[in-house]
Amino acid sequence: MSAAELPPYTPSIAMPYYTAELQEGEQRLSSVQHASNPTGQVSLEYNHGDITITMHEQEPGVEVPTYTHAGIVKGTVDLAEDSVLSVLLKLEGRQSVAAIRQDLLEEQSCLFSDTYELWKKRDGVSCPPTLDFSIPFPTTYQDKHHTATLPPSFTGRYPGEPSIWANVWYILRVIVIKRRFGSWEKRRTLSQVISYRPQSSPALPIPPNLLPLLSVVTPIPEGWQTIFTIIPSRRRGTRAIDCHLFIPAGGIYAIMDRIPFHLQLRAPADHLIKLTMRGAPLAEAATAGLSGLNLRSFDSTPPTVITPPSRNLLFIFHNLLHANSTRMDTARSANAASVRVYLQRMITSKARGQNVRQTVIAGEATLTEMALSDSEDVLAWGGYVSCTAATVNTAGFSTNAFEVKDFLVVHIKPASLESSPWIEHKHAHPIQLVPDSYRENRPASEQ
Repeated sequence: MSAAELPPYTPSIAMPYYTAELQEGEQRLSSVQHASNPTGQVSLEYNHGDITITMHEQEPGVEVPTYTHAGIVKGTVDLAEDSVLSVLLKLEGRQSVAAIRQDLLEEQSCLFSDTYELWKKRDGVSCPPTLDFSIPFPTTYQDKHHTATLPPSFTGRYPGEPSIWANVWYILRVIVIKRRFGSWEKRRTLSQVISYRPQSSPALPIPPNLLPLLSVVTPIPEGWQTIFTIIPSRRRGTRAIDCHLFIPAGGIYAIMDRIPFHLQLRAPADHLIKLTMRGAPLAEAATAGLSGLNLRSFDSTPPTVITPPSRNLLFIFHNLLHANSTRMDTARSANAASVRVYLQRMITSKARGQNVRQTVIAGEATLTEMALSDSEDVLAWGGYVSCTAATVNTAGFSTNAFEVKDFLVVHIKPASLESSPWIEHKHAHPIQLVPDSYRENRPASEQ
């Protein structure tokens, strides 16, 4: 196309002015609180003999110097030493894991070791009493033939059978080399443990509660996802029970989040009653398709005729289990049905080339039954689950020695398990628990 054939263009309209502050006539419909990342204003001081190290730019209240992803380790070294030949600064990371199953499997290794020369004697000049330093905290380490992401500081104790102990720790050392006699050298070392806490936050916020939309969950509302599993039947002619777990989309949640969920079991009404009730009369009544049911055996109130059976029998089931929504009296009777939703952290030791696993419950949900007015063949619960284990304070990660993973678990045990047509059902859905809350503008290091 020649210049003469080009269409005419008009100047672009200036971009409108945007601001987060409310203007006249405006109101805020919703907002998300952003986690702050202020620059630390506290210095921490440690000494050993004639060596003193001061760590700058620390947050108030930290017990040891703490650094995030791509952090800078800043500070000063103060010396009251004579005849100093050189001063070295060494930053190193180490990991260890020990698993006890039938025998002890243990392994310890160095993730990295970086040494920096702060000062060296030249031309007879004496070492100054104060040396400043500023060194980068690594973000990766070399794992055999590939580069791996540096894990956070971690201490894990998982007792039981098997037992696993795992650690990741970082140390900053100041090494002062001085002349002693003739060519003899003397080394004095100050070692200080430091903490590595890379920031990590969810990609999506926790969505609005699904409860008002629970009866019309197809299509599923924005911000939610469905985890579909089945409770298999071990008897011919008895169908499996569908299990639908609704959780916030994304699968990444902050450790301090209250994670909402909704759980539905879908099957013919008589199947659901058999799954959950120990007593035969109620289940048999539903199976026989009776048009009414005498409730004298279940309640002290006068007999009530219920029609149709399917919907109302499920309503009766909800009332009978009102006080037992979390565990359904599992502790009182081994034959009782139980429905649980909980967070689980799993650690896998890889010491000596053998995988040894152990788990810990990180948080247990409280379930509340919900009646779906437009559905006859559904049992539904809703609730929240959050991490209550004090030992869960880092995101999951993996190294060549061990790995840490998190799961959201649904555990359903049918009533009278040995004689039940259905097997015990446990599904562990992988999720990620991270230390920081959702932020709209996440740094690239967290994505």
